[in-house]
Amino acid sequence: MTGAAFMAALLLVFSPMLASVYGLSLALTCPTAAEWQLLAGILAAGFLAGLIPAWRAYRISLADGLNAST
Repeated sequence: MTGAAFMAALLLVFSPMLASVYGLSLALTCPTAAEWQLLAGILAAGFLAGLIPAWRAYRISLADGLNAST
């Protein structure tokens, strides 16, 4: 979310310059339903991709004798 807020701030600051120098007109709009779904899919894929190395690290730590109990 901070990345989206940072991008929106940069867009507000540099939009007039982009319009005058390059002729690009960029509008700041709310994400559509399809974009929210895409964002949710990206977050879910990242979470699932992170589970694989986390599970492997957990299994290796138990095999090395590092227990979760004190």
